[in-house]
Amino acid sequence: MSPNNEFDFYIVLRHNILAGDNDLSWYDYLYNLFGSDHRFAVSVRPVNNWGGQNVNDLSLLNGENKIDLTKIHEDYLKQIGMKYDSSEDLLFGRICYAAFPNGYIIRADGKIEKCSVALNHPQNLVGYIDPDNGVVIDNTKNKLWSYSELKSECYICPDILSCLNLQCRRYALVDKQDCYCHRATYKPKSNHRTSPM
Repeated sequence: MSPNNEFDFYIVLRHNILAGDNDLSWYDYLYNLFGSDHRFAVSVRPVNNWGGQNVNDLSLLNGENKIDLTKIHEDYLKQIGMKYDSSEDLLFGRICYAAFPNGYIIRADGKIEKCSVALNHPQNLVGYIDPDNGVVIDNTKNKLWSYSELKSECYICPDILSCLNLQCRRYALVDKQDCYCHRATYKPKSNHRTSPM
């Protein structure tokens, strides 16, 4: 049973999937709980490689497989009438929150960072809260998170206006890779990036 309609909110339940995640029955359960309530939606995203040793034990989706399996989940949600959050398909929808000039993470110690996956990395620290001067931002470092040159592949990509090559600036600024693209598979910088699928 969903909450009383008098409350105005919008909740997106994010479902992260791996290769082989073909069990769609969870969506039936969600639909029975609040499928007719427009304030609830489901977002399906592939699990990505954010580093660390444990990632080697995961069956990550790559290239077009990311799109294909995600589409199977999306189609099923639509089939049963569950609202699917498609904000990524909107203009600038795939741009990471850290790429927006005013997108910040305020840490408990007053440090101001950009990316929640690169906490405590020097490139991620863009400012701090000072008791006397208030919010202090290093504008030079902050701008690096909001600018990325378009690659030649970007110009033929159907997602160019939702991404603008700003889907994950951590790849360039912290991991020192060219960029992150959900349509391509990336290898370490010593190798060339594969072409978009």
